[in-house]
Amino acid sequence: MMPELFFFIILGLCCLTIAPLFLFQNDGDPVSFTAPGLMLIGIMFVLIGCCGFVGLESYGS
Repeated sequence: MMPELFFFIILGLCCLTIAPLFLFQNDGDPVSFTAPGLMLIGIMFVLIGCCGFVGLESYGS
């Protein structure tokens, strides 16, 4: 179970680091709608990984 939680954390951090790149696209609109969605997905993955890790550590399984 631990490798899956680390995968969620790493995937979430990757989403958070890639998201600002979508803010500076010159498509006519100043802010792309892809960046906030990607940031929310990244935050969700990090929270799932961290909460699962804390839950497993506190219950000792």
